[in-house]
Amino acid sequence: MTAGYLPGATGRRVLLGWLLAVPIAGCTSARLDWFRPVPVAGPVRADVTARVELHDVTVARALDRPDILRLAGDTRLVPTGGQWAAAPGDMIAAVLRRNLADRLPAATVTDAVNGIATDVIGGAGAPAVLVEVGIDRFEADADGHAVLAAHFVLRHPRSPLPPTERSVVETLSPVGPGPDALVLALSRTLARLADRIADALTAS
Repeated sequence: MTAGYLPGATGRRVLLGWLLAVPIAGCTSARLDWFRPVPVAGPVRADVTARVELHDVTVARALDRPDILRLAGDTRLVPTGGQWAAAPGDMIAAVLRRNLADRLPAATVTDAVNGIATDVIGGAGAPAVLVEVGIDRFEADADGHAVLAAHFVLRHPRSPLPPTERSVVETLSPVGPGPDALVLALSRTLARLADRIADALTAS
């Protein structure tokens, strides 16, 4: 009998167990990093004193997934190696609200997305402006740049003013390689979006 050979069913079970253990060990050794966008300071607009509600933030379905994505051709998105720590739409809404509150210190900025909705029908507590945001791109392009494509609408429920609609596209280069630098660059694109919304609020 050859040394180390295990005949019969027992040998087959040992061999099968060893083969199954190899990929499992490889998977458990892989490191998984979780990321979140962060608020970024910007110019202050002290002349906006209205009550502003970030009423709705929607994210394109292709982006509403755990992986941080990179464009790898005209039709293909691939993971970058990092994952979002929570639902992208929830994190984007939270960062936008914080960015707007920092830029509009004289205004009252609330967030209906996270359950802090107010009475939008009327009354003293109703917001003067509702902000609705759609995120179409929030990813890296094929060259590794952070890309944000979004549109927003300002609505005035207590005024006859018509809605204000704007589109925003921002592309920024990360300061280094890897998901850390990419997420920081994506955070800066959200700050640019908050700047554009604050500009529109100032003009409305």
